[in-house]
Amino acid sequence: MRRVVVSVVLALSLVSFASAASTSVAVVKVANNAKLHTKILVNRAGMTLYMYTADYGKVSGCVDDSTYHCIRAWPALLTSGAPKAGAGAKASLLATAKRQDGGTQVMYGGHLLYTWAGARGLGLPPRDRKPGDVNGQGVIGAWWVLSPAGKPIKKTP
Repeated sequence: MRRVVVSVVLALSLVSFASAASTSVAVVKVANNAKLHTKILVNRAGMTLYMYTADYGKVSGCVDDSTYHCIRAWPALLTSGAPKAGAGAKASLLATAKRQDGGTQVMYGGHLLYTWAGARGLGLPPRDRKPGDVNGQGVIGAWWVLSPAGKPIKKTP
């Protein structure tokens, strides 16, 4: 009986940990990008953040529709509370927007933020695998990194 109780407590702890990890408060910070030779926005893990030109204010043009599954290739930067400005980022430029799927997406300088997870079989660049990658930069002429001022940087590596 004692072994069963310990197993249940351990399982519940792991579920709680997983839930907490997936609903953490987002951090946006600035990093110097060697490939673009400029400073860009990145998330807590140092992964490049992008904006999408088809977004309209707080309404994302990137959703999980039945044809393109955009949000699978471009995961939204989600947060469980007010996002935090890390090194170099301006707290005054941070905001959030409620997504159609119920999540809360981080905005910076009026732009919704995403990472690049890639899309196989479409002839697109590989996903960003490590900090410093900017493989999503300029994809279909609609995805761009942002400067610390919240402006799109429209140059390619």
